[in-house]
Amino acid sequence: MQTAMVLTVTLNPALDRTMIVPGFREGAIYRAQEVYYTPGGKGINVSRILHQLGTSSLVFALAAGHIGLLLLDLLRREGLALDFMFLEHGETRINTTILDPESGIETKINELGPWVDQNAVEGVVKRLATLLRPGLWVVLSGSLPPGAPEDLYARLIECIHERNGAVALDTSGPPLALGLEARPRLIKPNRVEAEGILGRAIQNVRDGGIAAWQFARKWGCQVLLSLDQDGAVWTDGCEIWWARVPRVQIRQSVGAGDALLGAFLHFSLQGFPPPKALRFAAALATAVTISGEIARFRADDLESVLAQTSVEPL
Repeated sequence: MQTAMVLTVTLNPALDRTMIVPGFREGAIYRAQEVYYTPGGKGINVSRILHQLGTSSLVFALAAGHIGLLLLDLLRREGLALDFMFLEHGETRINTTILDPESGIETKINELGPWVDQNAVEGVVKRLATLLRPGLWVVLSGSLPPGAPEDLYARLIECIHERNGAVALDTSGPPLALGLEARPRLIKPNRVEAEGILGRAIQNVRDGGIAAWQFARKWGCQVLLSLDQDGAVWTDGCEIWWARVPRVQIRQSVGAGDALLGAFLHFSLQGFPPPKALRFAAALATAVTISGEIARFRADDLESVLAQTSVEPL
């Protein structure tokens, strides 16, 4: 395999189970119309998108038990380059999405994941240090496993900086707040995550642009803010661009935000200027929601959505 241009880190991966249940309501008994099992975790989804676009990446993941072994096997079948670190105890989690195709409403039930102790944390730091090199983009994304310190991403960002790498951070809550203090190159919050840090609602695109600009100015990073069907905003604290995407029939949205980040990195590494990379990334993320698969897109969907996607300054 060629040398990876991106290293994705998923410390709390999952086996994603998507169940299609027409008319789903709580408190009743249903038969699922369709069920899909997909290796999941935000970093894994980013690598899946990069693989489809032709950018090489390496998946680093922390896994455990029989579900962890199944996850490893399924990812090998996808052709992804892998570096798994297995815990001695516990089981990799299963995350369940119940989608009602009649209403378009998704219900998500996420497990916590296996517990990690201090020895496992130190093992992660040491293993990652061996994978780093100057110029490598490292994507730190998703939740931390139970037992991991909330400043673990901040610690990893400092380690990556010491080796002249670039960091994209996509997480939430305290790990995001603490990670911001370590100055990642790029962050990819969604609307809810940004609201949690700023302490106020983002009600429209203009609010999103202001929020992204404030993040960029305060923490000196690029910001790629996803706004669901309102598209996405990118800023470096100077320019602010908004990608307007068409309204589509969403089959499922798991992995759309990861697709946005993966595609933006891919097109940026190809030398595209930020507005153009943003347009392609927002269109591809929208195409993922049409596909019905996690972090996958069809070329004809992308072509159709791209023709209806525009970018404009805010």
